[in-house]
Amino acid sequence: MKKEEKQNEIKMAEPVTISNTPTEIDFSNIEIKQGDCFINSYRVEKKYPQVEIVEGLILAIDIENGAKPMPHVWNKLGDIHFDVTKEKVWNGREELKETKEIKYFSVKFHSHTDFKNGDLFEFCFDTDENVQAIKNVLNNSGKESKDE
Repeated sequence: MKKEEKQNEIKMAEPVTISNTPTEIDFSNIEIKQGDCFINSYRVEKKYPQVEIVEGLILAIDIENGAKPMPHVWNKLGDIHFDVTKEKVWNGREELKETKEIKYFSVKFHSHTDFKNGDLFEFCFDTDENVQAIKNVLNNSGKESKDE
């Protein structure tokens, strides 16, 4: 398969807006840890089955270092996207003070019933390809501005 054909098959990430966690979702007694975005979202969705797990990516825009795309997982209730990892772990962290903005892009939705306890979560092909595509664009735009 040619590279161009393969790229046409990639599900493009959709930009979404992140809100605060809806008031009916109480995650105060749910263990939320850095580096465990999937497990954090899974635990919320397991306690609240009406919530979905959203797989996608974030684009962290840093004042000094530019932008960095990373795969990430958060939750959705109805039309409201929310990120318990951001709310409980990231907010107020010293190392994130230079981050100006975090943009979210959804790729795939999951239910906790898609996974068994102990399952390892791996980001899907589409998420990985979207992250790589953004990295390529950022790397190429940096080269172009240096060449000008």
